[in-house]
Amino acid sequence: MLKKYTSMFKMIKGIVEESVTGVHRLYQLSKAGKLSVPAMNVNDSVTKTKFDNLYSCRESIIDSLKRSTDVMFGGKQVVLCGYGEVGKGCCQALKGLGCVVYITEIDPICALQACGPTTSTGTNITIHLVTTYHPGLHKLDTLL
Repeated sequence: MLKKYTSMFKMIKGIVEESVTGVHRLYQLSKAGKLSVPAMNVNDSVTKTKFDNLYSCRESIIDSLKRSTDVMFGGKQVVLCGYGEVGKGCCQALKGLGCVVYITEIDPICALQACGPTTSTGTNITIHLVTTYHPGLHKLDTLL
């Protein structure tokens, strides 16, 4: 909007951004002196991280997986890479479908939270889900 609709951008009183990419772009604009209105980073708010990430993904992960895979999930063994708020929501949803869920996590606090009936050693893993952003984690050979 800043580039395409400059005249409209001048009428804006403030900006609310809830995505990582959008917040990053706002920081860039601010640093360059091009952000002429107040901006609020909702992405890092407690409401977003604790509720939206947890509850929204519980709904969307099942719909997305069923539409894209055409697989029955009951009894499947699933590995979740990451046990933050998104990972917790995915874990709850998948367990609700009858999946056996395994968690991998590098943060000691999140790993401790994941301890319990969802964690053990799996040998016949059928589904791998990455629920975190880590630069080297999205390569297939690091997951297998």
